[in-house]
Amino acid sequence: MGERYMRDFYPFRCRLYLSLVVVVLLVTTFNTQPSYASPGKPDLTVTGVDIPDEITEGETITVEATIKNIGSSSVTQAIEVALYVDSRVTPVDTYVITDGLQKDRSKLAYLSWVAEDGEHVLRVVADYHNEIVEEDEMNNDLSMIVECSPAPFDLTVTNVTLTPREIKVNSEAEVTVTVKNIGHRITKKVEVKMTVNGFTYTSYVNGDLPMNTERNISFTWKPQHFGYYHLNISVDSSDVINESNENNNFFEKPVIVVDDLPWWNGTWHYRVLVATDSAGKVSHYFNFTELLQDLNLNGVTFDNNSIRVVAYDDAGKVTGRVPHVFNESSFYSNVTNAAGVLTWDASSVFSMVYFDVKENGEKEYAEEVPLGTTESPVIYVGEPEGWSVTIVKPEKNMLYMPNATVDIIIRSRATLTNVTGKMSLNRGYNTSIVFDSSDNITWYGNHSFQKEGDWILNVTASDGAGYTYRTYSRFIIGKIDLTVVSLSVSPTKVYEKTPVEITCIVKATAAVDNVTVYAYVNNNLLANQTVSIDQTLQKVIKFSWTATEKGNATISVYVDPYNIIPEKTEENNNISRVIIIHSLPDIGVKKITFYSPVREGKPLFVYAEIENTDVSSAHSCRVALYVSQKIMWWQPSEKVYEKTVVLPPFETTDVTLTWDPAQYGVEEEKGRWIIGVEVFAVDTQQDSNFSNNRKNVLLTVTPEERNPPEISRFWCEPPKQELGYGLTVYAEVTDDTGIYNVTIVLIDPNNESRKLLMKHDKKQERWYYNFEPLSEVGIYTYYIVATDSSFLRNQRRSANSTFVGTEDYTPPELLDVWVVPGKLQLLGKEVQVATIVRDNVGVSNVNLTIIDPRGDKTESVMRQTDTDTYRFTKSCNLTGKYTFYIV
Repeated sequence: MGERYMRDFYPFRCRLYLSLVVVVLLVTTFNTQPSYASPGKPDLTVTGVDIPDEITEGETITVEATIKNIGSSSVTQAIEVALYVDSRVTPVDTYVITDGLQKDRSKLAYLSWVAEDGEHVLRVVADYHNEIVEEDEMNNDLSMIVECSPAPFDLTVTNVTLTPREIKVNSEAEVTVTVKNIGHRITKKVEVKMTVNGFTYTSYVNGDLPMNTERNISFTWKPQHFGYYHLNISVDSSDVINESNENNNFFEKPVIVVDDLPWWNGTWHYRVLVATDSAGKVSHYFNFTELLQDLNLNGVTFDNNSIRVVAYDDAGKVTGRVPHVFNESSFYSNVTNAAGVLTWDASSVFSMVYFDVKENGEKEYAEEVPLGTTESPVIYVGEPEGWSVTIVKPEKNMLYMPNATVDIIIRSRATLTNVTGKMSLNRGYNTSIVFDSSDNITWYGNHSFQKEGDWILNVTASDGAGYTYRTYSRFIIGKIDLTVVSLSVSPTKVYEKTPVEITCIVKATAAVDNVTVYAYVNNNLLANQTVSIDQTLQKVIKFSWTATEKGNATISVYVDPYNIIPEKTEENNNISRVIIIHSLPDIGVKKITFYSPVREGKPLFVYAEIENTDVSSAHSCRVALYVSQKIMWWQPSEKVYEKTVVLPPFETTDVTLTWDPAQYGVEEEKGRWIIGVEVFAVDTQQDSNFSNNRKNVLLTVTPEERNPPEISRFWCEPPKQELGYGLTVYAEVTDDTGIYNVTIVLIDPNNESRKLLMKHDKKQERWYYNFEPLSEVGIYTYYIVATDSSFLRNQRRSANSTFVGTEDYTPPELLDVWVVPGKLQLLGKEVQVATIVRDNVGVSNVNLTIIDPRGDKTESVMRQTDTDTYRFTKSCNLTGKYTFYIV
């Protein structure tokens, strides 16, 4: 039977005519000796591998391998195909041809690989597990060399997390910033900054950062105030690394910092904080049963009428109630499912939703329809909070005399039904306290104490619903005890004529006022201070002292030396320490040498001789290099290098300092620079003579060339292209110092711009960039920016040019058509028609028309079973020839 291929000239339309024959199998009753032919074996081989012409590091490319069966029989089982890279023993990807492969037929395998920089060997292996018995097992693979261009540098911040989840005022939070390199490998130190409320914290990603690698950087943040904060994270904000995309270097994280806000009304017992994006109309779903369960209140009856929404300003102060309505959800139950949508007019960012249960007394209905029209989304819902109590008296760590009657005052934020107290002394004596209250908020009691010691008051309070709050206060009955527990000096090494700070810590067994502390040096009074010791039970006290001469000195500190305060014991009221006072060293810059002139862009190595001419060693001295033109002010902005050295007595130390790279500077100075070297002790005043700590010399820097590259020609091939097809932009660029890189800036028809790195064709001595298939119709504008290899990286920008993207007019390409099983089939059995169709824009559908032996036509849409592969299966119920064509 013959077959005929036909292709129409209409857009997106092609046809292929084929035929097949269906026969009837006759079964007879006579015996015939069967004969069998040797079936032979299949033989799989990789006949070709198709990859993109241009590959850039980090791209996920598709390796399209053609697998052919050149054996004498078909493969009916699945065929596993693997892709190996270089010498790796594990494949980077696999593909399964599920329905086997007929003899003399080919099928495509699609394998993926994330491209890596440099040259690599790709190896495709068919039947890589050797599951199929073949005629030749040694022809199953094909290898090829590919070259991948390096991707441009590109850093981004992918995530910011905070621990703990709820950030509280004056509590430390750990901010973890995830930095990812989605470009070429970076070996430089990467700066990461976090700016919040005007303060900037800086950290660094150190070490190697390969492509697609993430690193976590942590900051410790301790917010001082309640409110809505924005954590602004930036990576490489100083643009030390030349990235292809600088817009993804920033990340903003909104954070709510919570505090113990004032309670609005004592007849309400529970609340939850809500923050919105701005003032406006707010709607949010609440399940009050679940909120109550979070407070360990189960089986209580929620009171719908108790809902109140109260606004708080940015400082956490109450500004007043706002209108609200509550719409119950389906299957609402005020015991098991008190859920619904609460809508209110938020007059500020912060709203507190107060609610209660009927066990605490029913509230009056007070809903008002919100009138706001501007919607404001909810950005934060806090944890539910119940009322709390405070022990007003006795104050924590207060001291009371024996046989005194102590007033006990407990104050609650909300009305209570019961308050109980228990006094305990060293866990060996317990007594209960009875409280009374006239308003159920402030509760009173008292107790007379005869026994001395450390007492603890434990208070348990509860409301009508059973919500319970416990707290305690520690106080002392008896005499106080004052102790000087430590004495230190800073710096630890003391020099003559150098101020030092004397620090002591005084502890007390109870809070006390008017405590006098005296400091002596060699039994001579230095100073005294009168302080109060609060509930922390300790006080840090500092004195300043300057030693006048070297030698030994005894520093002593006494607390309450005249016994003004009655104490249990006076023996621990003082502390002494002997320190050594050293003579000051004399350090100075003796000599500066370097090679002059130096060329702009090259490193300047400065060799300084630093000497110590005194008796003492000078530890932790810093040597700094300064550079300036015309006038040197010795300011931090002029400092270019610094290192720490140790200077032994009576020795000269050689120190190498670097200015890298050396700069030419302003034109009027003609490359003249003042070079300054400074040496100074880390600790203040550790030098007997400051006049020799600096030295200056002159340097000449010769200029680097400043001529930008020449862009002699640039063009696009073709200047007009259909959608789905790519094109190439070329540029001819020259420079005496060489070309560092050439970039193309493309502005698409949507006015969105991209900066793309061009590649160098060494044979043609030109630069090029292969654009991916166009996806937008319209005019594309582009220009070329060339950068030379000089230190200054001189640049030249070309004029604008354009190319045009047009609609797609090229029809799909029909690559192959086959029928399974062949062109002969039994009556009533299935026949499968398969084809491979490809189009640069994409195939909308593949239509199959079958003409049966009677001449009747049946039109069907073929099903896509794989990339570019379409199939249709039909059961043949007539004998004779079937003709079909594909459109």
